[in-house]
Amino acid sequence: MKLSSRAGRRLAAAIALACSAILLPAAALAASAASGTPAHSAAAAVPRCHGLLAGRGTEVWLGLPGSGAAGHVYYELEFSNVGLETCTLRGFPRAVAVNGSGQQVGQPALHASQTPPLVTLRPGATAHVVLSVADAGAVCPQPGQQVTGELTVYPPGQALGQRVELSVRVCRHRPSMGVLPVRYGTGIPEYTIR
Repeated sequence: MKLSSRAGRRLAAAIALACSAILLPAAALAASAASGTPAHSAAAAVPRCHGLLAGRGTEVWLGLPGSGAAGHVYYELEFSNVGLETCTLRGFPRAVAVNGSGQQVGQPALHASQTPPLVTLRPGATAHVVLSVADAGAVCPQPGQQVTGELTVYPPGQALGQRVELSVRVCRHRPSMGVLPVRYGTGIPEYTIR
C-alpha cells in the first residue's frame, strides 16, 4: 500500500499527537516528583465534606440487603455528595444505636487502627463503608444486656448524625458493631463486603 505524501503527513501528525497524549501525564508526574510536590497536592486544597443542611452536603443512606456470615450481618453505608462543590472524606464514620428520644443505647461501632485513604467526592459521587453488626445474642447472651435502637451515622469529621432506616440489636455495655474506613465508590450489597 502506497501512501500519498499528504496522507503520510497526516498519519505522522496523528502518531505524534497520540504519543504526546500518552507521555504528557507521565512527564507531569515526573516533574511533580522532581520538584518535591506530591501529585495529589491539589486534592489537599479541596475542602472536607460537611453535614447535610437544607438538602445539600453529605447524604447518608443504607445499601440493602445486609449480608450475613459467621454471627454478623454486614451492611453498606453510603455517603453521597449532594452538594454543589467537590469535597473530601477521610476516616471512619461514627455509628451508634439510638432510642426513640435520640439517646445513645449501647456502644458505638469500633474501627481498626489502619490509615484510611483520602476520598474525593465530586457532586453526585458516592463513597461507602462496611458496617458489621454482631449477633447480640451471641456477644451478650444475657437478655437484659441487649438493647434495640435505630442506627445513626456521623460521616467522618462531621458533628451532625443522620438516622438510617435500620433497627439494630446491640449490647448495652460491650461493643457489638464495627466499621471499615471510607472507600470511594458505591458499596454493592453482598458484593463489596470485605
